[in-house]
Amino acid sequence: MSETLAQIGEKQLLQLLKRYLRTDAEIIRIFSEDCAVIDTGGAYFRLYTVDVLVEGVHFQREYMSGYVLGRKALKVNLSDIGAMGGIPEFYLVSLAAPGNTPVRLIEDMYKGMDETAREYGVRLVGGNVSTSNQLLLEITMVGKVKKKQIVRRDGAQKGDSLFVSGQLGGSAEGLNLLREGFRLIGNGLILPKGQRDSHLVIEAIQNHIDPPCSVKTGNKLAQTSMVTSMIDLSDGVAADLAELCRESRVGARIDLQSIPIASSVLYWERKRNHDPRILALFGGEDYHLLFTVAGNQRAKFMDRMQKQNITVYEIGKIVPRSRGIQVRNSDGSSFPLEGGYQHFQ
Repeated sequence: MSETLAQIGEKQLLQLLKRYLRTDAEIIRIFSEDCAVIDTGGAYFRLYTVDVLVEGVHFQREYMSGYVLGRKALKVNLSDIGAMGGIPEFYLVSLAAPGNTPVRLIEDMYKGMDETAREYGVRLVGGNVSTSNQLLLEITMVGKVKKKQIVRRDGAQKGDSLFVSGQLGGSAEGLNLLREGFRLIGNGLILPKGQRDSHLVIEAIQNHIDPPCSVKTGNKLAQTSMVTSMIDLSDGVAADLAELCRESRVGARIDLQSIPIASSVLYWERKRNHDPRILALFGGEDYHLLFTVAGNQRAKFMDRMQKQNITVYEIGKIVPRSRGIQVRNSDGSSFPLEGGYQHFQ
């Protein structure tokens, strides 16, 4: 009997599909990166990335407006370009939707994409539309990066410092609050029946439906020439760090007390008697950057970040591959970091 996608999961499926990829001298990177990297001559590499938002999987219509959905869809792709130190240039949109979808919703989605694209200097150059049983928004984005500045996932080395570019868990907390019945309507907040506490709810929900965009930060990090590897946090620290370590053939040690946790996560997870650090490590869709800096350049890097007013958080070190990925408690004990989000499972 043939295995199902639910049995093998996203990561194993990608390994199976890898055999169909083609390579030649122009194709620099095409697997296990945030973007495909193509050498078309000159001083720049071309970057290509594609992502899809599917109703019922990546979003619920009741949670966000069409305008915000359009913004988020574009930011997901911008984040991939930023994770390689690149500059976004063009995008295409494939839209699939049921026939009874309000035209106004579609117009609002494209307005959200357009205003975000203008903010980051990206231009819409085409796409496709189709009927479907559910709403689906797929974006293909093209960018570029200077050959001397590209940052890949496979450059981390033993002794490198491990950083993130923002506080963690906020998007996952926003999704939790939406599932509990909180709603943003315009600039106002609707609370679930019987709920009076709204502390940090708007901040958390905004982190989920309209996440930060890391493309400008990624470009600045690449310009330092001190960042050795980088990935965007779409599936959470646990899953994405595992990808970075696999590509770089290294292990990692995270210092638990150094994890920067979003204020909304600290407040609401403690209120639920949950450990906030779990959401910070395993929650997805923060779209901050996870990256490494050469160990002997850490002080110089931190000085440059301070001068450029860029906030980064050091959370650990790169260690030999044989040690795996470990989380160290304040008392010196440690435990393996495993798991993270996978499609189909």
